[in-house]
Amino acid sequence: MIFMHYTQADKLQHLLAKHHCPELMEEPSKENTAKGKGMEVYLRLKKGASIVKLDEWLKEKRNLLEWSLKLKKHASCQAKTRHMEDDLFACSDQTVKVSDIQHW
Repeated sequence: MIFMHYTQADKLQHLLAKHHCPELMEEPSKENTAKGKGMEVYLRLKKGASIVKLDEWLKEKRNLLEWSLKLKKHASCQAKTRHMEDDLFACSDQTVKVSDIQHW
């Protein structure tokens, strides 16, 4: 079993078609024209104070937000999920084979 980031699905489909449906390889690939168009969102912490990226602020505050909003009330296997995410995003192709992971 493997886990992969959804943005890598085209690579998987291409690989499967190459080995099992070569006639599908002739189709022109679809390009996501919105890919790469991002938006940086910033927060002003206090009036006249520093400005930080929203992503960085959320990363630092995620545990506090989970606790204060009681998001962990019905959580199960959350640590395993976090380890899986860390391993997934540490890999350049964002794909992880489950049998390679012993510490989950």
